[in-house]
Amino acid sequence: MDLNGLAPIRKLDIGILRQALNTDNITTDESQGKSENAELLPEIFRLLASLEDDSQKMLLDSWAKMEMPLTEKTVANLIQYLGDNPATNAEDKMAVIKAFAFLESNNLPFSEKFVNALRSVFSNNGNLGSILEQFINSDNQLSSNQLNNLLSQLNITELKNSLNNINNLDQQNQNTVNQETGPKTNLNFINQNSETTVNNFTDQTNNNLNPQILNNFSQLDQEFKNIILNNLNRLNQDFDRNTLKILNNFLTHNNVESSSEKLSLVKAFAFLENNKLPLSENLIKETAAKFEQNISQFTESLTNKNQIFTNLNQQNSPLLNRNESAVNLDNPAQNIAESLSAHSKISDQILSLFNRTGGENEEKIADNILGQKLINLQQQSQNTPLMLALEIPVQLPNNKLSSLLLKIEEDRNGESENKKAKKGYNISFILEFENIGPIQTKINVDQKNINTTIFTESAQTADLIEANFNSLQSNLKNEGFTINSFRIKNFSNLKSERDDFFNNLILNELNEFDDNGNYRHIDIKI
Repeated sequence: MDLNGLAPIRKLDIGILRQALNTDNITTDESQGKSENAELLPEIFRLLASLEDDSQKMLLDSWAKMEMPLTEKTVANLIQYLGDNPATNAEDKMAVIKAFAFLESNNLPFSEKFVNALRSVFSNNGNLGSILEQFINSDNQLSSNQLNNLLSQLNITELKNSLNNINNLDQQNQNTVNQETGPKTNLNFINQNSETTVNNFTDQTNNNLNPQILNNFSQLDQEFKNIILNNLNRLNQDFDRNTLKILNNFLTHNNVESSSEKLSLVKAFAFLENNKLPLSENLIKETAAKFEQNISQFTESLTNKNQIFTNLNQQNSPLLNRNESAVNLDNPAQNIAESLSAHSKISDQILSLFNRTGGENEEKIADNILGQKLINLQQQSQNTPLMLALEIPVQLPNNKLSSLLLKIEEDRNGESENKKAKKGYNISFILEFENIGPIQTKINVDQKNINTTIFTESAQTADLIEANFNSLQSNLKNEGFTINSFRIKNFSNLKSERDDFFNNLILNELNEFDDNGNYRHIDIKI
């Protein structure tokens, strides 16, 4: 029976309930009598009694703190989940309880996938950077089963047609890409015309792209831009700004020089987007290599759709590498900024890749990425000050992976009555380096004015930061920013700040649970 529609009809003292259900300190005869009486209780009480004491306590206390009615369905789902996915310590059990609370408080349905994702984020043991490091250093090539899973939803006939259709871009590009002028191929010509000309141009083609957007990507040279512009009417609507972010990031780590290589690369992106395949680096490379060949001959000999990516399986190519999984902090500042901007789209591709291929370690990474997305979507839907909260894997100069914990909030303190006034932002991040240790930075940006506090664990790191302050101030001044205040302080508790990054942002009222067995009142639906 679904009890969700019923209003809470009783308010019980949970301390008394636990005492009534606890048979540890009574005799066998008394226990039997108590059990007979318990059979008269509503099913939810018997379900609660079947939970381990600490899990029961966490559940009851959490629902009381949030003042949510506890239903039989919720308890039954929790018991089923813990039976299939055991939690072995208090922190992990609390992460599971918090995942259930998140779903219920946001009117989201119970889903084992959702609970796994949120559990990964809320667990103090969850660290995306370290999980990725272990995965990349492991034997993570594409297996035959994973290749089958990746292509399972695709039809070989449709794949052949897609390859041939996209290959038809070839003739148009060869006729136009080397032209130095022309109203449709020369980007500078378009940019010199009015906004009306640009709008008329894009109205006839892919509405997700226009010449002005292409100028935002530093790795796209004029030849790449011309290839894309010439074929806007042939590119799927999925080929959009986010696709360009992936392309731009790919070009940061891969040298593509010849015209034929550039054309084949654009075709590869178009083919993967058209067929809803992940834009992972090795899939891109393998697809581009196909377009370097004679596509007509290849499609004629194509009898098994797995032949499209067969080299990835035979050559033991990794599913994921460092270039696409982490932002390289050794790159120039502009490349780092572009990689950070592309992170959301890149993580979408990793999530899609691992969800489709499967694998135990792949699922762990996918769960963490999905959990972060659920949290950010929830915050955005509720119009909270929190705009973004992410754990971004970063590659340090020593080639080791670490995690950048980034939080961006809208500063609503003293908000102007003029709604059109520019809003301020609070930006916070934590990043741990191998040699200089962890650094936490809290920044307030009010239009062009900056106030910042940096936290470190050592005096040597503080001295290093102070020694480079003038350079930082000069670079920001060149961008039009002024530093009004700059302070350096010691960390109070780095481990807590790092481990509880998401826990402190989401349902932070559940972070502390009482070990003394003192309970508040809670509504229970029966």
